[in-house]
This record gives sequence, structure tokens and C-alpha cells, in this order.
Amino acid sequence: RARRALVDRGAAQRMPVIRIPRAVSEEHLRAVEALGAEHARRHGEPAESRRAWRTQYLNAGGLARSEASDLLQSLVDAAKRVDAEHFGGRAADAEIRCVELHTCGAGADLGDPRHFDSGSVVTLDVCLDEADEGGHFQTLEPDDSLQRHPFERGDVLIFPSYKYHSVSRIEAGLRRVLVLELWNGDEKLCNHRCTVARGSCEGLAIGVAEQEPSSQMAAWGPQARG
Repeated sequence: RARRALVDRGAAQRMPVIRIPRAVSEEHLRAVEALGAEHARRHGEPAESRRAWRTQYLNAGGLARSEASDLLQSLVDAAKRVDAEHFGGRAADAEIRCVELHTCGAGADLGDPRHFDSGSVVTLDVCLDEADEGGHFQTLEPDDSLQRHPFERGDVLIFPSYKYHSVSRIEAGLRRVLVLELWNGDEKLCNHRCTVARGSCEGLAIGVAEQEPSSQMAAWGPQARG
């Protein structure tokens, strides 16, 4: 589709991943854990979306916004600040698309080296727990090398959503990561990763991010070039 030209994937690959060590306090990490427990109470335990990988959408029903607003806003501010300094400032007016808590056990991976967060502008990851072995965050660089990024409890990683990233296979232990995506759409309260940038997605097909026109329009907006 012509709309895909709005996103310059080549430019995204040349941009860095910004690490902020120990950016999130133990108090706030425990608050994220409490949000996960409350989400499970309201919506049930999450099913596996892939092998040994479970995802909770903490933005559902405004949970994260109402129960951890200070933390949420601090993460949004950090993402926008890094975007302004390193990625061209395309997230200045972006809103929260999703707040995901990923819990991954042995055997889990995100193995596609060309995975990206379609339709979003900036992605921010917070490490809650590292796996005992494996489960490394890595990016596919322009020279086709895989770069592994240090990512320890309390660290934040911020990168353009269209930058290719993956997670190596977890061999032992549990990996838990909070993922926040910003996009040029409405702030979403859905219990899924929404593909409808404006208005309600109720009654529409969900899970077709690669096919929704609004997903591409929400990515980098009119500033991006193909």
C-alpha cells in the first residue's frame, strides 16, 4: 500500500537504542507487579500467545493510568524526551497505544530478527526480571549484525518502534518486561494491542495490525518519508 511509504524503515534501523540504567525504582517495579496481579483479578490469567509467553495489557480499562499514573507519566515523558533528542521528535504529540506486561519462561523467544512494532512511533521497555540464561534483547543493525543490549532490573530501553528487534531463546528462568508503545492515535484502554488509531475498535476485527490503514497512518505521521 502507498501508506507504507509514510514509514522510513531504513532510517529507523540507523537510529540507536537508548539505555537508561536503573531508571525505575524498586517501589515502582513492585507497583508494576501489583498491576499485573490486579489485571489477572479483573480479566483472568493470561493465556500463552506463543510458547511460554504470556502478555497482559495493563492499559485495559485505564488500569495503569488510574493505579500508577505517576510512573506511567514518567515513562511517557522519558520516551518523548529521548525521541526529541535522538529520533527526530516525531512522538511529541503521541499517546499511549498499549502498556504490556510480558512474562516469559524457558523455551520462549521472539526469534524473528526483523520484528518491529508496526504502527507505533516509539517503544519503551522496562526490565522487571532477567532470565537466568538467555532471553537477551537484541537489534538487527544496518550491517546485518545482531547487537545485544544490556538490560538489567530497573533499566529502561527506548528505541524507534520500526527498529528491528528480537529476544533470544530463554534457556532458564523467567523474563518479565513492561513494554510501552506510543503512537499518533488516541490513548487506548483496550485489553489488546489496538489497531484502530482513532475512535472505538468495538465491533471491529482485532489483531490485523499489518492490514489496518490506521496502523500505518499512526506510525510516524506526515514527517516521515519513504
